[in-house]
Amino acid sequence: MKKKVLLASFLVVTFALGTTYLISSTNFAFLLYALPVAIAVLLLLFYRLDIFFMLTALLVPLSISIESFDINVSLFVPTEPMLFAMLLLLFFRIFESRPFSTFFFKEPFFLLIFFYFAWMLITSITSQILIVSLKFFLAHLWLVLPPLVVGFMFFYEKPEWQDKFIYLYAIPLAIVVIYTTINHAGWNFDKKAGEWVMQPFYKDHTIYGAATALALPPLLLRIFSKKYSLVSRTLTALLFLIIFLGLLLSYSRGGWLGFFVAITVGIIVYFRIPFKYLFLTGLGAILLIIIFQQKVFDMLYKNKQDSSKNFVENIQSISNIRTDASNLERINRWSCAIRMAKDYPIFGSGPGTYQFLYGPYQLSYQKTIISTNTGKLGNAHSEYLGSLAEQGIIGMIIFIALVTYVFYSGFKLYSKLRIANPHKANLLLGILLALVSYFVHAFINNFLDTDKISFFIYSFIAIILAMKHQFEENKA
Repeated sequence: MKKKVLLASFLVVTFALGTTYLISSTNFAFLLYALPVAIAVLLLLFYRLDIFFMLTALLVPLSISIESFDINVSLFVPTEPMLFAMLLLLFFRIFESRPFSTFFFKEPFFLLIFFYFAWMLITSITSQILIVSLKFFLAHLWLVLPPLVVGFMFFYEKPEWQDKFIYLYAIPLAIVVIYTTINHAGWNFDKKAGEWVMQPFYKDHTIYGAATALALPPLLLRIFSKKYSLVSRTLTALLFLIIFLGLLLSYSRGGWLGFFVAITVGIIVYFRIPFKYLFLTGLGAILLIIIFQQKVFDMLYKNKQDSSKNFVENIQSISNIRTDASNLERINRWSCAIRMAKDYPIFGSGPGTYQFLYGPYQLSYQKTIISTNTGKLGNAHSEYLGSLAEQGIIGMIIFIALVTYVFYSGFKLYSKLRIANPHKANLLLGILLALVSYFVHAFINNFLDTDKISFFIYSFIAIILAMKHQFEENKA
């Protein structure tokens, strides 16, 4: 009771002082109206963390970067401050939850996360630009831990929300897609305009494509699940079609590729295609490429199809390594990451430093018309090579171990739930395929440094871990 009185007193005093200041400052007077809302949200944080978490999920697709207001700070509001508030709360309450505190010490994924941040801190200290790396480290704490830790406790204690959570993502995302499509139509669906019409909600078409591809697999599997009513499945199908339209009009080849691979994996898993057939098919493809490698290279070199708003032409441009500036720039960035890793093989150049240091590593013959020395058009364009350049070989191994463990434990759990609880298995498969779509896309882009993607990636992982813990306790 004493703590509640102190908290209430603190909020009242803060509100009074803030009101006095804002009234005296005409430039910031409009913020006065936001204070009661901010206080109400803070009360949710302390007394209804579950609602606070759900509210954050709803707001992530709708959050806006303050860079849109000509403020030279990369911060999405209101969600990143909300995530930071959750992080502070976690430092005080992290072991209060019984399921988390007992599960934490025996779950390999949490141990990997501990090593992930421990190594990130070490490489931040050895960084070539200390302040940049420490800021990157802090930002990743609030991007990863709240959705993962709070998410695990939430989904464990309220398992019914494991199923409903996708709607907290899909509904606001559908609103953004409708806004983007209407905005895009005003530009006659021009491909160049398609790179920015999703602003201010998403920075560009590549992250927008990744976000839409991430939402689709769980929705698709829910449509075909007979457990839900016809009305529910129809509304889900409508959501799916809206977001699928967003993916198509994003012109994001990485998003398309990730979704295609996810659906392919889903078909293989759902219909239990024997591994030996997949292995023989893959081996045969590799042998054919080796045997006809010269013809394959000639075909790639002769491909001059640049990215286009035409779906078929855009697909064809994926393999254009001769004239497509986007493809060539990725090769340039990847090459720089590898060269940087050779200079800093163990500790890397430091988390978050690639964009400031890669310029001198560019070779003149690899530069393109969109090359820059400042990383304004993205960084390493790969989660894997980015971690290699910034955190060395150990950092990349830890990151790959995290991804590998999620899929290994997830698909292992799926095979068990398929018999024990088919509905849960269907939900789990949708989440796993969503993660497949992103981590395939992650070979050619990297977005885990923004809450737009990281919040749902780690929330989905939290659902998998909660299901795993429940199954182990025979609660599935």
